[in-house]
Order: sequence, then structure tokens, then C-alpha cells
Amino acid sequence: MLDLPSGEAKIFLAAHGIAAIYIALIGPGRFVILPARDVSRSFANLNSKWPGADIRAIFWVEGRSKARRVCVLAHDDLQQADSILTAAAIEAAVARAAVNAGVRLTGHGVMTNWLQNAIKEFDERLSIAKAAGHLQFFNRAYREHRLAHAEQGRRFMTFAEATARMRRYLIACHAKKPRALQICEGELLRYVFDGKQSNDGNGRERTKSRN
Repeated sequence: MLDLPSGEAKIFLAAHGIAAIYIALIGPGRFVILPARDVSRSFANLNSKWPGADIRAIFWVEGRSKARRVCVLAHDDLQQADSILTAAAIEAAVARAAVNAGVRLTGHGVMTNWLQNAIKEFDERLSIAKAAGHLQFFNRAYREHRLAHAEQGRRFMTFAEATARMRRYLIACHAKKPRALQICEGELLRYVFDGKQSNDGNGRERTKSRN
């Protein structure tokens, strides 16, 4: 069984619009080729229908529509096959389908390495921003929200929960502009504490670039 993306790796994939094409064995000599935005969730659903299913290969593409197109072409290709299907034969069919569709495939190992490096780079940029004091506004806002809730006798999220939300927001920002960590203070605070994103499409939010 291949290691599937989890946690922040899934957030990075979603932020970059990257989708999976995976090949799973669902029974003796029976395979399926499926597109997925979240391969872990998709495979969990598949495994509930076919217990013991096993992922044999994963490819990554830019956009779920392209993933679906490759899957359709690969299925059409395999319907014409007159030999016993194997994982290798299906992988070859996916590769041919990608070429015919003009879609670039990225192997699972390459994508795994890219994700590890992307998360490492993000953490480095976030550490620089913290050291420079660029996230002090977040700490102040957390204390203010927690105090306001405490005065009303209401439970508030833990700092760890708030930080996790902040990281999700900043990962999406980093995906759009990887060379600089973009921190839009008002929008970040609404995302973390109100669960809302800015409705202002005119760029009026104050955005700060942290190198």
C-alpha cells in the first residue's frame, strides 16, 4: 500500500489544484482507475465497498477535470485489450491516455518529495515571519477573542486549533505566491476566528509581503 497524503500535504495539494489518478486492485484481476481531489477519502469510500482494496499506483495532474479525462481515455483503451489486465498494463494505459490528452503526469514518488520540500520551505518562511514579529497581531487577536469568550462563560478554541487554522490559510496564500509569504491581516483573522473569507474583491484589504 502506498503512503497517501495526509494533514498539511492534502492542504498543499488542494491549494495548488492538484488531483490524483489512482489504480486500485479490488479483487483478483479486477482493477479500477479513479480520479480524486482527495485520494485518501476517495480510497476510504472505495475500500468500504470493496474491503481489502489495494492502491497499486498513483499519478498526479493539474486539475481534476484533466484527471477525469485521462481516466476516461484509459478505460476506453483497456476495453480494447485482449489480454489479462495487470497493474503494469493499466499504468501503461494511463500513460498513453495522458499523452493523447496532452496531460502531464507526475509520479507519486516525485510528488511526495515535492510536498516534503514545499512544507519545509513554508515552515522556513513562517519562522522568518514570526521572528520578525509579523504575526504578533494574530497572537493579540487570539488573546482578545479568548478573553471575550471567557467573560461570557463560553468555551473558545485552543491556541493550537487557532494556529492550525492560520496555517491552512497561509498555506493557500503561499501556494499562490510561493516566493513571498502573503499575510492579509483582516482576511486571515476572519478565516481563523469567524470562519469567513473576505468578500472585498477590490483589493482594499491591507496585504503585507514577508520575504
